[in-house]
This record gives sequence, structure tokens and C-alpha cells, in this order.
Amino acid sequence: MQRVIDLQEEVAAKFPQDHLLDTEILALRDSRKFDVEPASPLNGYMCSVRSHGWIGQIPIGDDLLVRVIPKVPVANIFRMLEVAYNLKSFRLFDGEVLVESLADVYERIVSILARRVLNRARKGLYRNYIEQTEELPYLRGQVDVVGAALNCALGIPLMPCHYEEHTADIEENRILLWTLHQVHRQALQHDKVRIELDRARRTLAGTITLDRHTASDCVNRIYNRLNDDYSPMHGLCRFILEHTGPGIKPDTRTFIPFELYMPQLFESFIAEWLRANEPQGMTVRCQHHAQLDANFEMKIRIDILLNDEVTQQPIAVLDTKYKASEHPSEADIYQIAFYAHELRVNRAFLVYPSTLASPVQVLHAKDVSIESLIFNIGTSPDVAGQAFLAQLTKSLASR
Repeated sequence: MQRVIDLQEEVAAKFPQDHLLDTEILALRDSRKFDVEPASPLNGYMCSVRSHGWIGQIPIGDDLLVRVIPKVPVANIFRMLEVAYNLKSFRLFDGEVLVESLADVYERIVSILARRVLNRARKGLYRNYIEQTEELPYLRGQVDVVGAALNCALGIPLMPCHYEEHTADIEENRILLWTLHQVHRQALQHDKVRIELDRARRTLAGTITLDRHTASDCVNRIYNRLNDDYSPMHGLCRFILEHTGPGIKPDTRTFIPFELYMPQLFESFIAEWLRANEPQGMTVRCQHHAQLDANFEMKIRIDILLNDEVTQQPIAVLDTKYKASEHPSEADIYQIAFYAHELRVNRAFLVYPSTLASPVQVLHAKDVSIESLIFNIGTSPDVAGQAFLAQLTKSLASR
């Protein structure tokens, strides 16, 4: 049996000295996902472990599983994943672990997969060349000379041909269709998910062969720059296929271990939400890279850049900070001010995920106005988004 320790996100948990092995403490440190303070006389021989922005069920070595409970409601996290569904930090691992409840997580996973399939279909399904051997009445590719001679001798007007066909009817897409087909047979509770599922399934059904696949077909696959977005989709397929067996009961379901880096999710969520809800007269550019004027090559990466819709000139910079502190640090202020100066804008915003952060207004170097904004992911993301957008619009209009 795998040993399990439970943590609350960003809260230090204390364990007796003999609760964690030395090798496990080293593995926790080496993962760079946890702050670990070994047991000593100074802390009453209690070992302290604190998640460093990571949540989920994270395997450490072969025998230890760390379950980190998020401070944000699970429904909100998956709503954020739906908005930023191309997020790379959502990783599925090998193996299974028991969980106490899945609630509506399963249907949210189905929704994310269906949306990804639809998005990929709009851009074009991944295609590859498949070798085919077929007897044809015309020449295609290479002819099997011996076979053609035998057919001629027998009076058969066909030529055995070997050729490659560029097609989307390949295993990468067949896994997706089979998974959607399996889910389609289940009784989903949410009509919206059912509609998304049906759309995705019909999109593939016309051109992709329905072949049986198992969860093991979804792992250890090779991807390239043309189909790297299939990797997380196949991870979701594996989750679904492992949970559609007839013997699985609601109270004994297993869940594939996963880890999710909340600062990256928060940044991607804000960027994608703003992209879909752009302030009037502006366009949103995410992860903007700027080259610095220096005697060596040096670049900066800005989370979000607001540009004028007509001139495409920068108007403001936004930097997300997944922190629960009451005030921004000096480093945060200097960083966003530096970004603003480099892009020659006079508006800069620090975006926080909680109302615990006090409103901040700073005039840096007499020409850059720095303000804090709140996108409260502890409440409904849709309601919080409208409040965030109203706050941003009001601040921009006051310049």
C-alpha cells in the first residue's frame, strides 16, 4: 500500500520525526514543489512540509503520495482549466490511487476533452502517412511487379500497388473517438457537457474509424511539434477509459495522480479570460517577450500586455501574482515598474487571486502608475471576472 500524507495548499503541516523517512524528506526537497524543514530540537522534533504552489496528488518516490488540497473550490479550479484548457502544467502520471470523492470532476474532465477535440478539429486534425497495399485498376505509388504479372496471366485487370496515404484516420484520432464513444454511452448529468460531447463525437465520426482502445494505448506515445497538444488529450482519455469499467463503484473509484501548478494556472486563466473579454478598444497579448537594449542578449517575459486596438501600441502591462499576502512585495513593484519603463507605458497592474490583498496604488518614478487588481478565484469565476473587468476598465479610463 502507498503511504499518503495530506496537506493544505500553502499551509505548513507538521509531522512527528518518525513519520517521514530521510529519503522521503530528500525526495520532497528535490521535487522543488515543497518547502521542508526537518525535525530538530528547535521545532520540537516535528518535520514541517509546505506546498509551494502545487496541488493535487503527487507521487514522491515509489511509496509516498502527497495529497495537496487546494484552497480554491475544486469546481472553480476545473472552471479555470476549462478557460485555460491548453495549459501544460496539468500533468497525468502513471499509476492509480484511491480518493474519497470525485463529485463532478469526471464530467468536467469530459468537458475539457470535448472542448480540446473541437478546438483541434477547427485547426485541423493531425494527419500522417500510412502505408497501404491494395490492388487497383490504375497505378499508384509502387507496383508489385511479380503480383502484377500474375494478375495479368490470370486475366485480372488489377495492379498490386504499395503507396502512402496522408490521412487523419490514425491511432492518435481513433483514441479520441473511442473515448468519446465510451462516454456517450453513460448517463451524464449536465446537459451542457452532453452537448459538447455530442458535437466532438460527431466531428470525428465522419472521418475516423471507431476502433476499440484501452487506457494503456494512451501512454508511452511519441509526439512531435505537430501533435504535441495530443499528449494532454490522451492523458484525459486515459483517465476516462480507466473509469468506465462496469465494476467501478462511486465510492471505490480510483484517480490518476496529477499535479497542478496554481501560479501558472492563474496566469494562463487570467490571460485567456481577458483574451475572451477584451476591454473595449484594446487587444490582449499574452506572454509578450521584449528584447532589452544591453551589451548582451537579454529578454523579459511579460504576462499580459494591453495594446491599442487600432495602433497596436502598448497601453498597460499586467503581471499575475498568485499570493495571499496583504501587500505586494517591493520586488513585485520594482519588477512591474521595470516592465512598464521598458515598454514606455505609464500604467501597470498587479493581479491577485484573493481579496486578502489590500488595494495598492503606487506612483513610481513620477510617471508609472501601479495598481493592484483582484480576480477572486475563491468565488464564481464568471462573477469575479466581471468585477475584475469593471475594475480594470475604470482604472484605465481614469488615466
